[in-house]
Amino acid sequence: MNFIGVEFLYFFLIVFVLYWVFPNRRWQNVLLFAASLAFYGWLAAWHALVLLASIAVDYFLALAMPRWKTRSSLLMWLGIILNIGLIASVKYYLNFDDALAEWSLQTGFGQGFLLSTILLPLGVSFFTLKKIAYLVDVNRSAMPPVKDFIAFGAYVSFFPQVFSGPIDRPQAFLKQLEEPRTWAMDHIYNAWQLIVMGLFKKIVIANTVKVIVDQIFLMREPSKIFLIVGGLGFTLQILADFSSYTDLSRGIAFQLNELISGYLEPDGVLASRTDGIQGRVEDISDKREVLDRRIEALEIRYRAKFNALDTLLSQLSTTSDFLTQQLAALPKAGSLLGNK
Repeated sequence: MNFIGVEFLYFFLIVFVLYWVFPNRRWQNVLLFAASLAFYGWLAAWHALVLLASIAVDYFLALAMPRWKTRSSLLMWLGIILNIGLIASVKYYLNFDDALAEWSLQTGFGQGFLLSTILLPLGVSFFTLKKIAYLVDVNRSAMPPVKDFIAFGAYVSFFPQVFSGPIDRPQAFLKQLEEPRTWAMDHIYNAWQLIVMGLFKKIVIANTVKVIVDQIFLMREPSKIFLIVGGLGFTLQILADFSSYTDLSRGIAFQLNELISGYLEPDGVLASRTDGIQGRVEDISDKREVLDRRIEALEIRYRAKFNALDTLLSQLSTTSDFLTQQLAALPKAGSLLGNK
């Protein structure tokens, strides 16, 4: 099923209506998971079964880690090996899967090297590497294992990104699945720009360049200039394809209110770093306020001591003046006593 195909349009309209007609968090998670499995298994049902089995294995491995802490690393490595094995098996099997040839024609990718050795194995690697990151985080106690199988499955198989990625951390996405989601017009406003840009990149740039590149590669003895143009064109085609599907998946996810950290925000990574810097600035500001209060308290304390010292000095000065006067009066008193 292709993002720019009629089938996907009908598919997404059904999911969109059901998602917002019943704004219940549990129902929305179940719908996302079911729709994602249907999307992934649209070409062949066994694809969805492989994805479901892979999700189940990592789900139970993560649950077992806190129970057997001494074997947590062993369980993590077992999951990593199984996931890497899945990527390797799919990569080599795709070269012999006739059904994928039909899918390649439907999606406009075309048969051959681009499909069998780059796009689909990379699509498998997106969700397998997401699960590997999840297992590593659970093993490092960076997050607890997810007990809700539906939420974990929706995170791994989320259909707008299951083929085009990118790989995001589980904490932010899973947190959103635990919160209620309500409809807002901002969803459409944020989505349409990305969808239009994605369609432009795919239809106008990638598909147009593909025609030129195909003609060059069909030449029996192309010149060096044509080989350079073909190589650069093929690179541009791949970049435009991936960029278009990333924009489209972002726009689709916006309409479902699934804002993935570092993925659906254009400056997600920069935003996260900015939040960290802002937190540090706030922390420094708080420490500065504490320091200012301490300085003020010391100032009040020493000002009181200074005032007491000033009063004491004034008293000493008064006493000194009195004693000086008394000492000055002594000679006069002595002369008076002598005259008498």
